[in-house]
Amino acid sequence: MSRKVLLFCLVTAPLFLFIVVAQSVNFQSVEKRIQTRERLQSTLVERNQQLLTGISVLSSPERIGNLAQDHLGLKQLKSEQSLKLRFDGGTP
Repeated sequence: MSRKVLLFCLVTAPLFLFIVVAQSVNFQSVEKRIQTRERLQSTLVERNQQLLTGISVLSSPERIGNLAQDHLGLKQLKSEQSLKLRFDGGTP
């Protein structure tokens, strides 16, 4: 019986060692991919923040007003210059 146990241990020990090494290599590969994707995510988050800042600057009311007056020749109307129309939803 002890010979069978010894033979079993001699056969399975290298197999277990191989499995442990394979798992270690796989873990390192996955870890490297995770780090690469984390760097990419960080870069994309930073770029997104820059774009959001740009959008808020470009859509500010002051900038839109200046563009309308300076480049399009539009001017703000006074209340007496405006005309309001109201349509009733009555039947003809």
